[in-house]
Amino acid sequence: MSGLSYFQRYSQRENHATNNTLLLLKYFYQKSPKRFSDLLENLSEDDAFDVGVQFEQQIKGKHSVPDGLISQEPFHIYIETKVGSDLDAMQLFAHFKTLQDKHPHGEQVYLMSLTKQPISPEQIKGKTFT
Repeated sequence: MSGLSYFQRYSQRENHATNNTLLLLKYFYQKSPKRFSDLLENLSEDDAFDVGVQFEQQIKGKHSVPDGLISQEPFHIYIETKVGSDLDAMQLFAHFKTLQDKHPHGEQVYLMSLTKQPISPEQIKGKTFT
């Protein structure tokens, strides 16, 4: 697999055209991922063609509702935020079950907590996740 280049490394004209078109699309994406997504939707006639990182809040699941999500295939970063109270082990385990249901095929899934203090080992002791 070869990267794109300003300096042509190919002898065939079709490879020059491909390289130049890809360079144009790459910089179009860098300038505005939203407009690049719109372009792909228009070209493919699909209703939705999400490109780039997606940000969501309050993601409802079967067992819990994580506070936030940052995703772009192949990764998903779920966020649980606690401002006043401590992080609760049972809520984290409920999030684990929800994430297991939402991503059963082994995608890269992370759960990040935003809190003033980490969860204590005493809270986790004796708890099992299945």
